[in-house]
Amino acid sequence: MNVVKAKKRTKSEDAKKQYNPLLEFWLRLCLAVVATLAIHVPFALMKGNPPPPSQELDFGETTQAVSLPASDESMPDSIKAIYAWTEINDPTLLILPNAKLGFSQFVPPTQPIDKKEVEPIKEERAELPPPPSPNIPLSIDVASLEQLISANWNKTTTITLPTAPPIIPPHGVFWRSEDGRLLKNPPESDVNQQTLAIGHGIPEQTTTIEIAPSSLLPTPRVIVRRSCGNAELDMVALNAVRLALAKAGRLPLAPGYGPDKPLTLVIDWHF
Repeated sequence: MNVVKAKKRTKSEDAKKQYNPLLEFWLRLCLAVVATLAIHVPFALMKGNPPPPSQELDFGETTQAVSLPASDESMPDSIKAIYAWTEINDPTLLILPNAKLGFSQFVPPTQPIDKKEVEPIKEERAELPPPPSPNIPLSIDVASLEQLISANWNKTTTITLPTAPPIIPPHGVFWRSEDGRLLKNPPESDVNQQTLAIGHGIPEQTTTIEIAPSSLLPTPRVIVRRSCGNAELDMVALNAVRLALAKAGRLPLAPGYGPDKPLTLVIDWHF
């Protein structure tokens, strides 16, 4: 058994020694060349020019119209021109706008038209002077409504109108919210500081103060958005708002106001 196995091993080793990969490559290359020649040689030997057409289908090189009647010398020149067009080798040139072979050579040239500029229309307007204004003084009644009612009242009646009390303008400091509502418990300003501040001038308008909550500060910011014209009075109102915020804590200063919601206060000075 050992002898037989040894013989088989020697035969397989001899077959491996006899195998040559280079020889197999050249054999495959030769087969590829032979297959390529076998495919392309028949096409190369074929003639490329098609056979000539039969005489029945050969109409010659000139294309002529066959649907027109025979020409006559008595025809007008316009009809003769149509017969002349049919003798052109390429009938498609008849419809092309070229001056050499198409219909353009039979169309008379268009003479240029002199264009004149049209003058703009001017509307004649009659400029009339304004009518003279009469120099008549106008009588304007500046009496009050009470005086007018008293003057035109029926004297024969026993009804009498009481005299209207004089209007006394409000005096003091009025705190309002941005929508115009008066604050029930407004901030209290220092009376001494307010008296000293009035000496620097009468306020010309209202003071607007904005209370803006800030997440970076322990208390809201109090900013003067509009001055009344007296900086000292603005500072009095500013200090009053700061003191009121410190006393209120988490309570609102005005209806609908919360510590996390901005608020605008308007201070109306009446002195």
